[in-house]
Amino acid sequence: MLDLPPLARFGDRLATGLTDVTDDPAALDSTGFWAVAADYEGRLTCARFRDVRHAPVPAPVPGAWRGPAAADWTS
Repeated sequence: MLDLPPLARFGDRLATGLTDVTDDPAALDSTGFWAVAADYEGRLTCARFRDVRHAPVPAPVPGAWRGPAAADWTS
């Protein structure tokens, strides 16, 4: 598996330099760029990033699938 640094990507906007992670939505009232994810139960993960820039979306890497085998996955 790839060992990538923390990042958030929204289209051509790339955020790096993770500075804070919290589940408290009140943190969103502070300064900075926040990326927010909510799970199906409504729990939040809020991540603040130091650096945000426009960066083209990279092309997919060719090659075989490296995830779980189709027979091993259930949802």
